[in-house]
Amino acid sequence: MKRLFIIVLVSIICVLFILYLSNIVLIRDSARQNSITPNNNNLNNQMNKDDRKYKNNHDVNNDTNNIHGLDQFSMVVVNNIGDLYLLNLNDNVLPISLENVTWLHPKWNRSKNYLAILRLDTVKNMFLYDLNNSTLFKATNYTLFGIDDYLWLDDKNILFLQGDNNSKWLHNYDIDSKSITKLFQVDAAFKELKISHVGDIYVFKSDEKILLKAKDGKDVATIPVQYQDGKVVDISFLTTISNIGLIQLMNKDNVIQFYLILVTSTAAIDIISTNKIFAENILYSCAFDENNIYALTDNKRLIKLFLTFVDNTGWIIDFKSELKLENLNNLLDTQSQQKLKLFCGNNFVGITIEDNIFTVFVNDEQVISDYLYNAKYFDY
Repeated sequence: MKRLFIIVLVSIICVLFILYLSNIVLIRDSARQNSITPNNNNLNNQMNKDDRKYKNNHDVNNDTNNIHGLDQFSMVVVNNIGDLYLLNLNDNVLPISLENVTWLHPKWNRSKNYLAILRLDTVKNMFLYDLNNSTLFKATNYTLFGIDDYLWLDDKNILFLQGDNNSKWLHNYDIDSKSITKLFQVDAAFKELKISHVGDIYVFKSDEKILLKAKDGKDVATIPVQYQDGKVVDISFLTTISNIGLIQLMNKDNVIQFYLILVTSTAAIDIISTNKIFAENILYSCAFDENNIYALTDNKRLIKLFLTFVDNTGWIIDFKSELKLENLNNLLDTQSQQKLKLFCGNNFVGITIEDNIFTVFVNDEQVISDYLYNAKYFDY
């Protein structure tokens, strides 16, 4: 009888142990499933080490050939611990890198089949992600002086600014040949790069001035950053006319004013004042395509403006539409205004608070995704 009791007791213990192990497996599987479909407020809390290995194998969605419509992984996000991943409008995630490195400034090419991004190790180098083949590769290998800024010239060519403390070079990277060509030199003080939409004027910005150059490296015009009793915060070539651009200037009252620039040998400037059009002041603005601007006003409105030419009047900036944004009132108090920034690109605009993303609008619709919580960089 005693022996039978011992056998029964051991059997019960074995059954309980098996149930315990099964429960652990179920918990782990559930955790992995939760890492695919976010339901928390921070991606960091959704990924343990096993999840990171799992997601890096692209088990989330291997159908990268279906890159149209809602299934297209058209949003790229870098969060505050260095995870780099893609999102689609269905809130599916496709991880590219979960190595906890410092990724900076992701940018799609126009066809959105190649993604360029900078990675900061000892210096900044450029990496490329081929969406169709799901491959990430290093495009440059600088060790002493890294890349300051870059942009896509077209689908297959990238312009980037790099050099030492004495001078910088504008380079061209060709995706097909994976070759780098030096184009021309600029002063070492220039660290920001833009280009007109026509592609024939290169714009370099330093702390003191903005330099406009032609494709052959010849100087076109120079504009001081401190201009018209204010500071230039952005310059964009918004129209398809190559010699007309727009300066966004913050005056001494921290209000944005717009100046139309006609690029000539003397860089003649004509002013466009939004104060004549709107009852409210513009606190932040950014241009996102050939003639459209996003702006945040002191009346707590996120609006779209457009630059247009009116007969007998000339170029004007006019109201286009308003984007409905919840909880904006709490952001625009006296303390938070200086911490806010707008960033925008082709048909998207985002608001950051202390360099963390607060919200993003794509095609004028607010993107609701836990993967954007405390993200650092975004492109669409």
